[in-house]
Amino acid sequence: MTTEQSREENVVDASAKTRIEGSAIVFDELTDGEELLRQMKNDNEDEVARVAATSEFMRRAADFDIQYVGQDLITSAPFYGYISMQLNKIKSLSVPTAGVSVVNDMFVMWWNPMFFTRIAPNWRQYSTQHRYKAIGVLMHEFLHLIFEHTTSRRDGIEHPVMWNWAADLAINCMIPREKLPDGLLLPGEELSIPENAASVYDPAHLEQYKKLSEFVVNLPKNLAAEDYYDRLLNFVKDNMPDAMTNPQWGMPQQSVSGGDEGAEDNTQDGEGAKGGGRGQKHTSGYGRLGQFDDHDKWNEISDEDREQIKQRVKEMLKGAIREAENH
Repeated sequence: MTTEQSREENVVDASAKTRIEGSAIVFDELTDGEELLRQMKNDNEDEVARVAATSEFMRRAADFDIQYVGQDLITSAPFYGYISMQLNKIKSLSVPTAGVSVVNDMFVMWWNPMFFTRIAPNWRQYSTQHRYKAIGVLMHEFLHLIFEHTTSRRDGIEHPVMWNWAADLAINCMIPREKLPDGLLLPGEELSIPENAASVYDPAHLEQYKKLSEFVVNLPKNLAAEDYYDRLLNFVKDNMPDAMTNPQWGMPQQSVSGGDEGAEDNTQDGEGAKGGGRGQKHTSGYGRLGQFDDHDKWNEISDEDREQIKQRVKEMLKGAIREAENH
């Protein structure tokens, strides 16, 4: 086993394996995931229950196997299943949620086990419906590749955050709503405020996010990312300019730590995502307001590699179409 493989397995340390001795409260693999999340957020004085629920949640995050989700796609959506098999998936806390890019001529998807456990806390259950939100995230990431968002970002784009939102608005229209996590951008729909948001995000950013919601609910569906970008840019300049200049706008205030949670950063270069800094770890399970994935690594693709990557994506797309037609 390589050092990197060993590090990937050490998502949490012994603190995640806390046992509540002498307590009648038991949370284990049979506990419903939604009950775990509820107990973790409880604001009463039952600290024992909160710690016990958090311990079980951390255990599930440490064990989360993304291959369960990939297998779901192979059997239920072979087009996406084929694409899933072409990507190298790296468990990492250097991204808040998930992200896709190309590294050393490989298609790579980074995924944060804390985030995936939060949206699919019953991920081990047999039924695919327990992993619907995780399936939707993978579909979302693969659509970024298909529509060349990873390789066309710099072409005339002045404000990367606005491009991130525009790209998400375009592709979220293509994914069944029941497979999309809450707290995202979807034309024609009010922006859902993530649970426990008041304790996770800057209050000023939440107020601006509510203004953005009023704008997004009136957007038409199925436009190109470039069209959404132009509309967003005009709105944001007038109503929430801080989102254009502050790289930490909408980021969870408690998502980045110095590492005392015992989590391991498993990215290949050992660095945190851009905007997060070297060695930082995202352990809250929440992403930037309006996004459930991370686009920072798109900037790491060199200009000379972009055309070659576009050709490889086209070949991968042909293979996905063939796979879908054979089922």
